Amino acid sequence: MACGGKYTFCYLPEKDEWKRLADGLTKKKGYTQMINHRDQLYAFSSDGTAERYDPVFDCWSTLDHLKCLTTTPCKVTLVRGEFYSIEMNMSSRKSTIKRFNVERCSWQTVLSSHEGCRFFSCVVVADNHLYVCGGLLENDFVMKAERFDTRKQMRGNRKHATKERVGVWCGN
Repeated sequence: MACGGKYTFCYLPEKDEWKRLADGLTKKKGYTQMINHRDQLYAFSSDGTAERYDPVFDCWSTLDHLKCLTTTPCKVTLVRGEFYSIEMNMSSRKSTIKRFNVERCSWQTVLSSHEGCRFFSCVVVADNHLYVCGGLLENDFVMKAERFDTRKQMRGNRKHATKERVGVWCGN
């Protein structure tokens, strides 16, 4: 996937070509997260806006019920078929992990903590765990990663990196 502005391109390896998808509804910025789930593509902007691309109809739709209801940076990822968001409130220095409740069509808070709250961090999923790696806190680079166990709904041990990282390139 590659996106910018209202344009989205998808690489088709079996044809060795890039396909341009229908124009998006909003402009995609550098921190837009693209998630493939159940044969549909989801785009989550850092401001919380959510869109879904349907390949059958070649169109995008706005998903108000999946929007992160926050004015602070938000990262969304998928863990075993469930959407999770991590919201970073820099004024209170608090990060909040939420899970999307399909029955209620809303985000439910799972854990709120002062750990893992920083800008430009990377969120990675492995098995049942969310990892928040690197980033920037005030003017300092962060050399650690926090782990959150989605089954036990608790934070795990923190690992220190050997080098500071910001804007880490990562995927889910």
